[in-house]
Amino acid sequence: MLFSRPFKLPKPNKFGYTPVYYDEKKEKRAQEASLEVEKSDDEKSFNQDDFRGRFSEKVASHRKAKKKTLGFSSSQKARSQANVRVLLLLAIAGAIIYWQFIR
Repeated sequence: MLFSRPFKLPKPNKFGYTPVYYDEKKEKRAQEASLEVEKSDDEKSFNQDDFRGRFSEKVASHRKAKKKTLGFSSSQKARSQANVRVLLLLAIAGAIIYWQFIR
């Protein structure tokens, strides 16, 4: 009773580590195989890269044209709307304070 604890503490979890075997020959074979696959993919993807370049140019030109028609960007529009809301809330808060203390 002299050295007893009022509650039991949980025992720590055991850490089970199993070492991994490293095979240099297998690693070299995997690297060579991946290089061969990359070489064959480069030949096939030439047309895809051209398509991606043309597509990104079209998207960029479309975005520029859209910004010109709006007059200003949507982020500026959102910023101006937020400023109007803040000013409106300040005016309402000022009116409430005036009503409570001055009147």
